[in-house]
Amino acid sequence: MNWIIERTLSSRDLDEIVAIENASFTNPWTREMYVRELQNPDVSFLYVLRVREAGIAAFCSFWLVLDEVHINNLAVRGDFRGRGVGTALLEHVLEAGASRGAERATLEVRRSNVPARRLYERLGFAVAATRPNYYVSPPEDALILWKAA
Repeated sequence: MNWIIERTLSSRDLDEIVAIENASFTNPWTREMYVRELQNPDVSFLYVLRVREAGIAAFCSFWLVLDEVHINNLAVRGDFRGRGVGTALLEHVLEAGASRGAERATLEVRRSNVPARRLYERLGFAVAATRPNYYVSPPEDALILWKAA
């Protein structure tokens, strides 16, 4: 499968990103939230993985705050799950953060999201704490994961 990973700085990709977001999360970010993220390019980063002939297969948004990458959202289109695109994208994002001075990375994940937890653990993230009832629809604890970059 041929793909490219790139940072997007314009709203041209937001329809596809929001469609993946809506299909992936019970409390999805809105298009307007992503527009605001794009307006702060020194802190907010949005990467996409494009598959030739298929469009965006995955995306990841993160904030770079001092020496930390805070991953906000990572989602893979349903027909591309289990094919390595999430791993490739997250590895790229971590390298992009490290190249900008990040020394560690963090994220929150639903306790019940076993496929995502496996991906993160495979890439060296470890559970550091829990945020009780962090998620809504349905209510659920978040696990806070950290990784040295």
